[in-house]
Amino acid sequence: MMKFARLLICLILAAFVLAGCGKQPRKPQAMLDTPQHHVEVGLAKLDKGAPHQAQASFDTALELDPEYGPALAGKGIALAAIGDWDSARDYVDDGLGEAEGDGQELFANVAAIRAATWAARNGELSGEDLLDDSEDAWNEGMELVEDNRELDPAALNYYRGEACLQALNLDCSEAMFSRVISATPANPQYAERAEARWRAVQMIRRAALKTSVGVRIALTEQITRADMAALLVEELDIGRFYEKTAPAGSEYMDARTADPTATLEITDIANHPLRADIEAVTSYGVRGLQPFHGGLFKPDVPLSKAEGAMILEDIIVRASGDDSLATRYIGRESPFVDVRPDQPYFNAVMLVTTRGLLATNARQGRFDPLAPLSGAEAALAVSALKTELNAW
Repeated sequence: MMKFARLLICLILAAFVLAGCGKQPRKPQAMLDTPQHHVEVGLAKLDKGAPHQAQASFDTALELDPEYGPALAGKGIALAAIGDWDSARDYVDDGLGEAEGDGQELFANVAAIRAATWAARNGELSGEDLLDDSEDAWNEGMELVEDNRELDPAALNYYRGEACLQALNLDCSEAMFSRVISATPANPQYAERAEARWRAVQMIRRAALKTSVGVRIALTEQITRADMAALLVEELDIGRFYEKTAPAGSEYMDARTADPTATLEITDIANHPLRADIEAVTSYGVRGLQPFHGGLFKPDVPLSKAEGAMILEDIIVRASGDDSLATRYIGRESPFVDVRPDQPYFNAVMLVTTRGLLATNARQGRFDPLAPLSGAEAALAVSALKTELNAW
């Protein structure tokens, strides 16, 4: 009996020793070395599209306080963005469980919506489940806001709107973004972003896109070469304009194609989800979307407005069968302060702007040729072009 008692005491002491040897919270090294600050840095990294760096910031916050709710929930967002949905859910749940006060609990509900949205983008969550999960988190967050009027629901509404957009529910997203915009006073951190997304929804509605692929591409802030290929194939049915027409003259071709002699097999799209659309546009020889030297298509390279104009120009020329359109504006003065008549995309810019396919900044007399071409701009242009071409 005495031996058993001594053994029990030893085990208890050993347990205390092991507990004392566990990793202890790190002491702050500077004034801004706080969990709150590192969470703010992590959120900024997420906004810049750097989830791995964001995760590192949240981990730094957890070194200082392993039970800090916003750091746990924030890490959940980063993990979801990286593609680890299972771990992401656990961290978001832990963040909600460790939340101290209504503010941190609201933060965790927003994190739940953001993490689920990333999971849907990565194909780990269906659109239907995303709508359900984000609605649950939104309802919980709104209950907090109704009970505590000092809480700002801007982030909750904005990210619920993003979740609805990801699930292609335009009515829901429009309503959420409208809440952010019309709030009094409006939160400047989210009001401008919500207005931009609200406008994108309106553009998508006007574009009357017929496929979910088209709608999803229209939601992107900057369209890629692969995205444009999909828009042209899925929404415009571009093949009907190219299969019966010959390419324009060599002078026109040499001025606008990435590699006019490229006949190599494309080597960088084998596992790309839009491979079929890319192969279609390259087989048609759509200028501006031809392979580069070495057989590379570079599907994820973003397009500028000038590049988009040249692609649209080629479609107009081929569909109309009028090669003179390729040089119609050469030698004329430019109405834009940022597009010179000697630039290779001058004629294309003039052709598409006179037809209203791409917008200009009329007040400043600018076209912004090097600005990113957004998915909404491209979708509207393709929709307008479809209407024009159907009349020919």
